[in-house]
Amino acid sequence: MSAAITHLPAVPDRTPGAFTAEMIDTIKRTVAEGATDAEFEIFLHQCIRTGLDPLARQIYLIPTGAGKRTVQVSIDGQRLVAERTGNYDGQEGPYWCGGDGEWHDVWTSKEPPIAARVVVHHKDKQHPIAAVAHLSEYQGRGRWQTAPAQMLAKCAEALALRKAFPHELAGLYAAEEMESATTSPAAPAIGSLIARWEGLAPRAARAGIDHTELTGRMLAKKGKKRLQDMPAATLEAAISHLTKMVEAAEAADIDDAHDAVLVDEETGETL
Repeated sequence: MSAAITHLPAVPDRTPGAFTAEMIDTIKRTVAEGATDAEFEIFLHQCIRTGLDPLARQIYLIPTGAGKRTVQVSIDGQRLVAERTGNYDGQEGPYWCGGDGEWHDVWTSKEPPIAARVVVHHKDKQHPIAAVAHLSEYQGRGRWQTAPAQMLAKCAEALALRKAFPHELAGLYAAEEMESATTSPAAPAIGSLIARWEGLAPRAARAGIDHTELTGRMLAKKGKKRLQDMPAATLEAAISHLTKMVEAAEAADIDDAHDAVLVDEETGETL
C-alpha cells in the first residue's frame, strides 16, 4: 500500500483535489464497492464535507436493499466531527430507563432498557442538549439482540451530537441507528411489544398487580428466559389482556388483583 493511501488526509476543509486518483480508485474498489457513479459522488462529497476517513472506517457506504446504498458514519466519526469544531464540551450519560420510568447510569437488568438518554455540552450554547432514544424505534438484529443497552446508548449519543452540531452532522446517521433499516421488519416488532409490556408496569403496580410475577409466569409457561425470545403473538395477547385487567382494576378499585392471571382470549390458554 502506498504512503499516499496510508496517510489519507482527514481535515474539515479538505477539497476534492486532496483525493489522489489512486485514493479514489482504492475507495471505490473497497469501501464503496458496487456503488453507482452517483452514489459514489455523494459519498465522496460527505467524506470531504465531514473530513472523515473512509479507509479508517469512520464513514461508510452501506447497502440498504433494492440495490440502493446510503452514507453512514461510525459513532467515533461523529465524535471526531464534534471535537474538531472546538465547541464540543463533553457529555453526560448515557442513562437508561426501564418500565418503571426511573433513569439509571448503569444498566444491570437482564431485560433491555426501553430508552437511553445522552446530554451533550456545546461551548456556544446556553443550555445542554439532551436526546432520548427509544428501543421500540430502533431494535434490529445482530448486536441489538446481544447488547441492546450499548446499542441504544450509541443511538442516543448520535441523536444528541446531531442536535448539538446540526451544520456538521445534518443528515448523517450512525450505523447503530440505521441497522434496523437493513433488517427484517419483524425484528423491531418484538422491541415495540416489549416496550409496551414494560410500560404497563407502573399502572399494574398502582392497580395491585404484580407485573414482575406475571412476566415470570409467562416466560416459564413458554420455556423462555427473555422477553425478546417470546413469540410476538403471545406477547401481544398478554399486553391486551393485562391492559384490560388494569383498566378493570382502575375502574372498580379491585383489591384482589394480585391473583390475576393472563389468558389468551382466543384460545383460552393461560399465558
